[in-house]
Amino acid sequence: MKYRMLLGLLLIVVLQPVQSKEWAELNEEQQRLLAPLENSWSTLPPSRQERVLRGAERWNQLTPNQQNKMQQQMNRWRDLSPQQQQRIQERFKRFQQLPPQQRRQLRNAQRRFRNLPPAQREKLRRRFQSTTPEQRRQMRQRFQNSTPEQRRQMRQKLQQDRQDNQ
Repeated sequence: MKYRMLLGLLLIVVLQPVQSKEWAELNEEQQRLLAPLENSWSTLPPSRQERVLRGAERWNQLTPNQQNKMQQQMNRWRDLSPQQQQRIQERFKRFQQLPPQQRRQLRNAQRRFRNLPPAQREKLRRRFQSTTPEQRRQMRQRFQNSTPEQRRQMRQKLQQDRQDNQ
């Protein structure tokens, strides 16, 4: 009986629609941060308003350095063409659909790439760009089909090659 009552209360809370918030209901800091949206605020669906408000809250928790970095990233995004933005969004959706372990592997590979010296990163970019899509697919397949030990050996060989080229 207790569980039914608890479940009923939970459903009432969860299924309750998100209420739209009027601009005047926002506090001073929220209005300052969201000023560019003032004219369109009332036209935003309540769920979008909630997401924007959560984003503003997260923004306030960032350090000035983090805010500056985030602003630069937003400016870079704004400067992309709609086609470029769409390609990035599609890639992100595909990434999100990967199993957690594969996402972790990709993040680690990206981190290792970023930690390389700029000249080495550029060399790898040129090498990658000179391969055909079919060659890339084959390399990916070979890597995915290898055992963890074989992958470790491949990474060691790459590191050795890097050291030899420096």
